[in-house]
Amino acid sequence: MHRLFAASLPISLLAATGCGPIALGDTEEEPVVTDADGDGFDVGDDCDDGDEAINPDATEVCDEVDNDCNDLIDEAGGTTGYQDQDSDGYGTRAFVDYSCTMKDGYVDNYDDCDDANPEAWPENIEVCDGADNNCDGGIDEMVGDTWYSDQDGDGYGDELSYAIVCNDPGVGFTLAPGDCNDNEPLAWTDAPEVCDGVDNDCDGGIDEELDANWYADEDDDGYGDAAVLTVACEAPPGTIDNSGDCNDGDSTVNPGAAEVCDDSADNDCDLALDCDDGDCTAAAVCETDKVVFVTNTTYTGDGFGGLAGGDVICQDAATAAGLTGTFMVWLSDSTASPSTRFAPATVPYELVDGTEIASSYADLTDGTLSAPISLDQTGGATVSAGVWTGTDDDGSWAGVDDDCAGWTDISSAGRTGEVLAADEDWTDGVWDTCYSSYALYCFEQ
Repeated sequence: MHRLFAASLPISLLAATGCGPIALGDTEEEPVVTDADGDGFDVGDDCDDGDEAINPDATEVCDEVDNDCNDLIDEAGGTTGYQDQDSDGYGTRAFVDYSCTMKDGYVDNYDDCDDANPEAWPENIEVCDGADNNCDGGIDEMVGDTWYSDQDGDGYGDELSYAIVCNDPGVGFTLAPGDCNDNEPLAWTDAPEVCDGVDNDCDGGIDEELDANWYADEDDDGYGDAAVLTVACEAPPGTIDNSGDCNDGDSTVNPGAAEVCDDSADNDCDLALDCDDGDCTAAAVCETDKVVFVTNTTYTGDGFGGLAGGDVICQDAATAAGLTGTFMVWLSDSTASPSTRFAPATVPYELVDGTEIASSYADLTDGTLSAPISLDQTGGATVSAGVWTGTDDDGSWAGVDDDCAGWTDISSAGRTGEVLAADEDWTDGVWDTCYSSYALYCFEQ
């Protein structure tokens, strides 16, 4: 290697160095050195004296040039590429390329186990496709569905006997775990517990909470005797699961039977006999005499609210007086009358003091009474000589001119009855203007 130096030094400087005098005729010639690119290396050592970046001390870079003059090109600055045919980011060593830059279709690794399958590369997620997706040497390992052995065909499998596979393995397997007894088709998790000596619902208990009360049914009427009880999972012979029978020796007596209203027996087992039983209220044998009274308050023809208002007045007066039952007003208009509204009684009608005025509804509407309706709801004498009725003696509407225009018009007229009369005038009496004030008849239904 040739470095460049000055051609000569002054004699005085040489003397100062202690080198001794030198004869002028003995001067040594220095060789001529050329460094055209000024990089400190002459043409003899510089492999490219026209480029100062190329010399023996330069760093080799990837540019297809021998930068450090060692007769090697790009020996330290290139890349190694591995072909990636399936473009999944992973290559193989089947095709290797050494270049300054990575070529298209090449990557910097050779980790692909199947370069023809873009779904196969290291650490990929294994799926059910018949390929080694994660390049671990296994195919479809631990992926797919978990199928449990279902030997009894109840749709639930043994959790200890299973296979993880991609496809349905067929008969004898199920996706539902939870069978505690795979040899019993009536046993699985949450199955209904039944009385069969098996743990049906897989909760560790057998026939639990299934014991029931069974009652003797000697008369076979479907109702049991509460005094004869058996506790069991299933019904013993001759028993039933209800205890409502009050006479287990008579099949006609039970909670489902109809009450006979005059046989002195509690036929329907509700602790009420005959007419004391609510079922006998409408029975003819249990019907009681009907109470009748005249109100101790009077009203103008338009002042009591018609039939509906009259019913309220009668009911309120009866209730206030301590009378039981349902009371309705004896009154008619063009829409209704006692003949259409009343329940015709077959028992007597009587005043509050027990005086009979008629033996039945038919007797009430035959034109005469046994006695006048002259007492109010308290048993006191009437305060009015007349009563608004709008009704003929047969219980029908008296007519269009006899009801104060539906008991709404004080300027019209209405039919009245005479409180002290026992003939037809008790209801079909005189005609009067609706300015007048009269009482009302009230009848128990």
